Amino acid sequence: MRELLELVQALGEPVSIEFFHLPRYPVDADDIAFVLCALNGAATHLVTYDGHLFAVAHEYPFATCATVQFLTQLRAG
Repeated sequence: MRELLELVQALGEPVSIEFFHLPRYPVDADDIAFVLCALNGAATHLVTYDGHLFAVAHEYPFATCATVQFLTQLRAG
């Protein structure tokens, strides 16, 4: 875990979170932070297995997909 955190700290990119109203909120309030991070960081993908995020995926400009789908899209170029 320490090694992973060191890599994230070394290679990660800080994203300042600006709070604003979302067009549609996930049912689980804990998921709002993930949507805000993705929007503020101009993410192209949100990788998850959380059904609450899939339920609102069509409201956002990034693709919401499971890990396998993301890796398949990544390899396809």
